[in-house]
Amino acid sequence: MPSSPWSLARRARDAGRALRRHVGSLRAQPAAVALAGLVVSGLATGCVTWDADVYFPEDYEKSYHKVHACKKGAHPAGDYVITWINDLGKDAFNQGTTPLPEGTVLVKSQYSDERCTEQSRFTVMKKGAPDTAPDSGDWLWQLVGPNGSVGECCDGSNGCVSCHTPCKSNDWVCTKPES
Repeated sequence: MPSSPWSLARRARDAGRALRRHVGSLRAQPAAVALAGLVVSGLATGCVTWDADVYFPEDYEKSYHKVHACKKGAHPAGDYVITWINDLGKDAFNQGTTPLPEGTVLVKSQYSDERCTEQSRFTVMKKGAPDTAPDSGDWLWQLVGPNGSVGECCDGSNGCVSCHTPCKSNDWVCTKPES
């Protein structure tokens, strides 16, 4: 049986970690590095200032909590979305308590159809430690392909922050819990 895209992405991520350990601190990395026949796409340009690993588990639908059902998203791509949150941030999010705790992860599972059956990508937000990204409330973003590879990261230098700026008073989170 062929490997799943997730297991291939995990192998590529692990190979990237091994490469970083052997090479040391890399300040400039290509968007993909060929290593032993694997393409390490987790080393996306723009991720050098923070951990480029995918911030949510393969089984997020079982281990995270659904924030809302399938709905039209406000993302510039116009996708349909289902949003998920990890245990760490769930209670604070549901109670409207901000800022959310360090380590909170929100996953916006994006789909190209209104029934949310055709996965197109994920947008992930992770709350970093204080001063991780001071211009964005210490939030870090990733655009992740449907195969689990990090395609783009946002550490304050691209569009993620500008879209979330209007939500700054809600700890940069634009999604609200459904009542």
